[in-house]
This record gives sequence, structure tokens and C-alpha cells, in this order.
Amino acid sequence: MAYEDPAKKAARAVAYRAANKEKIAAVKAAYRTANPEKVAAQAAAYRAANKEKAAAVKARYKEKVAAVKAAWQAANKEKVAAVKAANKGKVAARSARYRAANKEKVAARKAAWQAANKEKIAARTAAYRAADKEKVAAVEVAYRAANKEKVAARKAAYYAANKEKIAARGAA
Repeated sequence: MAYEDPAKKAARAVAYRAANKEKIAAVKAAYRTANPEKVAAQAAAYRAANKEKAAAVKARYKEKVAAVKAAWQAANKEKVAAVKAANKGKVAARSARYRAANKEKVAARKAAWQAANKEKIAARTAAYRAADKEKVAAVEVAYRAANKEKVAARKAAYYAANKEKIAARGAA
């Protein structure tokens, strides 16, 4: 085979691709249909090797979808309001049904999240308690009034388990 200039070869390939877009698309579609596992594996390997590129593409796509959605919603405010009115309460009801049917699963997910986010929860709780001292105090007083036996039992258990601490506190 005779030597061919790489620039000419590339130009010929570009011209061929431009002239045969439908044919190339059909061949690619047939390959993807015949080899879905192989295509998925290649795509996953590419995304793993090019995480930044894949994330950038995904972010651009999300921005584009959000822009299209916002434009449609701005142009169709009446339809959006009608759908919201029709769905009002349905999402809450669906969530309640799911939680009722999957109590253990929901509890396990919540416990795992709480275990992984102890500092976040503690900071949020401290901020809430600092911001609403009166409300927190009122809730505590109401709880103690409604659960006198439980509070007394907990207090007795603490005193029994921490006699030395309490004696040291009293001596000081």
C-alpha cells in the first residue's frame, strides 16, 4: 500500500463521516443493540477513568434541563398551578404509605444517617436550643409533668449508678 499523507487521510475520513451520517448512526445503533453489556462496561470504564469530564458533562446537562424546565414553567404558569393543586397532599400520602409499609427499612436508613452525621445533628440541635430557649424549656417542663414516673425512675437509676460523682459534688 502506498504512503498516504495523514492530513489527507483525516480529511477524507471527515468528509466520509459528513456524507454518511445516517449510515454510521445505524451501524452504531445496531452495535449498541447487539452488545448492550459491552457498551455499558465501556461507558462505565470511561466514566471511571474520566470522572472530571463525566461530572462536567452531567452538570452541563442538568443546567440545560433546569433552564428548559424553568422556561416552560414560566410560560405555563396556569398549568403548573393546576398540577400543583391536583397533586397537593398526594406526595405526602404516598410518602406516608411507604413509611408505613417499610418501617424497618426507613428506621435503618435513618439510624445509619444519624450515626454518620452525629456532629451535624449536635450542631443543629445546639443552634435550635440556643435560638428557642423558652420553647425548649416549656417542652421539657410539659414532658416532666406528663412523665413523672419515668423521670423519677431515670433519676433514681442515675443516682444509683453515680454515687461517687454525687458525693463529690455534694462535698464541694
